[in-house]
Amino acid sequence: MPTARRLALLLLILCFRCSSVAAWQSAPNSNSATAPLRIICFGAHPDDAEYKSGGTAALWAAAGHKVKMVSVTNGDIGHWNMAG
Repeated sequence: MPTARRLALLLLILCFRCSSVAAWQSAPNSNSATAPLRIICFGAHPDDAEYKSGGTAALWAAAGHKVKMVSVTNGDIGHWNMAG
């Protein structure tokens, strides 16, 4: 497995692990019916998350929830073999 894929997988696992621990620790003290959701959307490349789920993210944000978009790569190379 290439190093970049390993790093991306590790970051994804850590994000889910940290978010589940934080949600578990804060659950007894929060009112889940009124607390805003924290939503995160991952995309492989810049603009992937926005392009595929931007409308839904805008609806959730307009409803008062916290929405973040994350790009796993920085977009400096187009193709693995034919770099731009």
